[in-house]
Amino acid sequence: GGTAGGAMPRNALQCLEVPLGAGSDTIQALAWTPLAGTNHVVCGSWDKQMRCYEVEQDGASGRPVAAHPMVATSLGGPVLDVAWREDGAAAFGGGCDGAVVMWDLKTGTTTQVAAHDAPVKSVEYLLNFGGLVTGGWDAKVRLWDCRQQTPTAEIGVSERVVSMSASQTADYPLLVVATADRLFHCYDVRNTAAPLLPPLKSQLEMQTRVVKVFGDGVGYASGSIGGRCAIRHNVWNGTGETPTSDPSKGDFTFKCHRIKSGADNNIYSVNALAFHPQVANCIVTAGSDGSFHCWDKFLRKKCWKKNWTPSRQHLPIMCCDFNANGDLLALGTGYDWSLGVDRAPTPEGFLLLQHVTPDMVTASSGDGGGGRRGR
Repeated sequence: GGTAGGAMPRNALQCLEVPLGAGSDTIQALAWTPLAGTNHVVCGSWDKQMRCYEVEQDGASGRPVAAHPMVATSLGGPVLDVAWREDGAAAFGGGCDGAVVMWDLKTGTTTQVAAHDAPVKSVEYLLNFGGLVTGGWDAKVRLWDCRQQTPTAEIGVSERVVSMSASQTADYPLLVVATADRLFHCYDVRNTAAPLLPPLKSQLEMQTRVVKVFGDGVGYASGSIGGRCAIRHNVWNGTGETPTSDPSKGDFTFKCHRIKSGADNNIYSVNALAFHPQVANCIVTAGSDGSFHCWDKFLRKKCWKKNWTPSRQHLPIMCCDFNANGDLLALGTGYDWSLGVDRAPTPEGFLLLQHVTPDMVTASSGDGGGGRRGR
């Protein structure tokens, strides 16, 4: 799928727009390789496909100019999450068939390395510890070393896993599991025998859609179906001590992904979060309104907001991720069935590639809303 080589369509955002092609479906998950200077991105979609692209940038401006399809593979069901191995030579994918495979990108072969008794919603690879963490709708979190068919550890959580995120820092290896009952379960990945603290109740009133651990591993952000995000600091200090989170020390919630139409205020789900790899306070939110926003979580201000093309306005953005250099943001789109079958467009997934410049990840830039305080 996708378009090989040459200049590809650009929309009003000046994103590079990469259609997956006829027969494709919504991109549910994507991830960049952890290797700096190697712009490979893997996408997993509802058509049961994992696709890997090599993104070419303009040598002078750094803007993406093409996405070259490298290799693709089929899984046993729709793909709900993907991750990379630390060497960038293999990727992992899990989904509705309950299996997780390791995909060797050189040979194209896949090997099953993990399984659940229900769909696998989240897959995380621990780059500093060489292990895989999976979370499923069977209310289980399992750790694997990818060399045996049984997990090295298993955690029973309170409800189905809806999202999961792990810190990639060796000093603060925090794992946060969001469950369908609006709870957050926090663990030290070095010792998952007991949680760091009792389950934390969501700061948001509606169901959690996504959780993302801070780059420094001391807290996390979450987004809900109710057009709100929350920031929770001070979950732990990396030594086993678990200070109580205090709103006066920086916790807050804020509204986003809402569109006013006359007297109506249409509220959309926050589907994805991504922290910039170099600018620690920069967080991107992406939602079912077809927009993505950049925020400074320290200043509690919006850096900028962008909507997708008018011709495909409000086609949901389901996932997003920064590359290792922080100069490219990838976003995966497609229909989310929120408007039912009668208003469903022809299924097709799109990969968007946004060039990110230093001024875009600071609250002073103010492209389309800079200086607006989160609430």
